[in-house]
Amino acid sequence: MLADIEAGKVGTVITKDLSCLGRDYLKTSELIEMVFPDYDVRYIAINDGVDIFKSENKSISPCKTKLHMPN
Repeated sequence: MLADIEAGKVGTVITKDLSCLGRDYLKTSELIEMVFPDYDVRYIAINDGVDIFKSENKSISPCKTKLHMPN
């Protein structure tokens, strides 16, 4: 996907929710806050109501993290 974004082949990325974009909080934040805007790519997370082209979503916490504890 990143290669297609860099090549200008992608204008919008749509996922069901933020967790579907990535599991790594830092990498997901980088995509939403730096990569997508740099390449003028719109990101939409349907269930979370996120659309980075809307002004109210410019600064978001992209991941809903879950703590996984070993049994």
